[in-house]
Amino acid sequence: MFSGQPKFNSQQQQLRQSVHSALQKENINVHEWPALQNFVDRAIVQDGIRAIQGFREMWLDLGYEHQQFFAHGSFATDPLFIQMSPESESSILQIYRIVSKVLPVIPRVVTDVLFERYYVFSLDSYSEQLLDIVGGLDSLTSKNRVQLLSTRLRCQRFKDYWEAFAEYQKMRDWCLERGEILTSNGWFRVFYNLTRLDIYDTKSTPSLPIEIFEELMTDFDNLAQADENVRVKIFTLALSHYGKRASKAVGSKWRMYHQQVILIIHEGLVKRYGDNLNGDVVIFNSLLEAYNRAGLSNSAIEIWNQAVNLNVEIDAATLATIFDICGLNGRLPDAIKIFEWLQHGECFLKLMNKNAWDSWLECLCRCGALQEAMDFTFQLMEHKLRERAEVYKNAETMRAGTKSKDMYYKTIESELTKESDLNYPDKQGLPNKPVFQSQQLRKYSSNGLSTYAPDAKTFGLLLGFSHVKHKHDSYGFTRPELHAELLQRLYQDYPALVPFIEDYKLVPI
Repeated sequence: MFSGQPKFNSQQQQLRQSVHSALQKENINVHEWPALQNFVDRAIVQDGIRAIQGFREMWLDLGYEHQQFFAHGSFATDPLFIQMSPESESSILQIYRIVSKVLPVIPRVVTDVLFERYYVFSLDSYSEQLLDIVGGLDSLTSKNRVQLLSTRLRCQRFKDYWEAFAEYQKMRDWCLERGEILTSNGWFRVFYNLTRLDIYDTKSTPSLPIEIFEELMTDFDNLAQADENVRVKIFTLALSHYGKRASKAVGSKWRMYHQQVILIIHEGLVKRYGDNLNGDVVIFNSLLEAYNRAGLSNSAIEIWNQAVNLNVEIDAATLATIFDICGLNGRLPDAIKIFEWLQHGECFLKLMNKNAWDSWLECLCRCGALQEAMDFTFQLMEHKLRERAEVYKNAETMRAGTKSKDMYYKTIESELTKESDLNYPDKQGLPNKPVFQSQQLRKYSSNGLSTYAPDAKTFGLLLGFSHVKHKHDSYGFTRPELHAELLQRLYQDYPALVPFIEDYKLVPI
């Protein structure tokens, strides 16, 4: 609720009465809904900030009424992200329509938030209705045009990328005619949705044509408010898009095409930022993943070597990615070389978080080195993870070496440290009683996961590579003696993890 009421002049009093009457005709009693009354009053006096607060309270009221919440990002209770029933959604739009017919103007921020909501929830029909209510395209700002176009790109199906690109060109030309400049983030949203189109013709255009991408980048340079961080996001998004489209399923012709596109983007990045790509680890990580997905593991290894030689500050996500690449392509010697380089360096503890360890173990398993993976798991991993936790007691410092790929592990770590931090043993006698031997130190999340010790994922990984499921009820084992040893370890030393591992992996020999 808001303290105090706005003061109205005689004209505003008449407007207030007219709005109340118009709503009453539709059986909407303003006096019984404080949030609606606040919205109307603030809209009349053009108090945009408090008008939108009243509008958000209306969403909250309807959200609580239907008990349907949608957590988006970290704002689980932000009214913008509360999912409502179609009836409630229609009621809000109806109120907006009624009020807009009576008032000369509604604060622009209210319209902005409505368009944003319809984008977030992919409510294309509501977005088009709102467009009609506000008076068509000419009444929109460039921000609204971006919101509207992004919703259309997200919700509608197009024949091909060119048809969707034509929609973008209409918006671009409209902005040019009015001398409006798109924000970098708004422009990025358009590009983001162009790469995720639902199109009919996936054979002739399996990915965004490079000609469109090049024109989009030219427009970004000429028309958008320059933001180098957004530019990097665009390039990483493009690398992800073309890398994913380069799978073997598209055929050799298109795979070669996507390989060439990735190379073109890489050359453009070098031309702009230099060989070290401005030391941006996010770009290096994106190139690693793109080259790997395109089947160019040699190029991916070259990118890794270049990053190391140029002293780029790599992170745990870089390690996880390069180990995945080595494992998927049978490049065990390269993986061993990288791991040994880490061991002899100064950043082993910082970079080798649980995510990187999992990727290293999986790499060994994929390359047929299951015994070695088990040795690392039980002789080194837990000890090093505990040591890492001791060195980086401050959670933020500990996470500084991670990027988005580690969000899964950040969540686990958060759950573990929320209850109580690690209870470290007395340092006396540590050499004779290694930390990793203490079962009391092992804490697991509600899903049997941990960032400090072998967990359900670790055992699931190792057991999966020692065991092969055939047909429906029969089982085979690639390494029966190792499978038996793993089961013994699991039941004896890690019994708390058993409920979180798939049953077929627990079948004894």
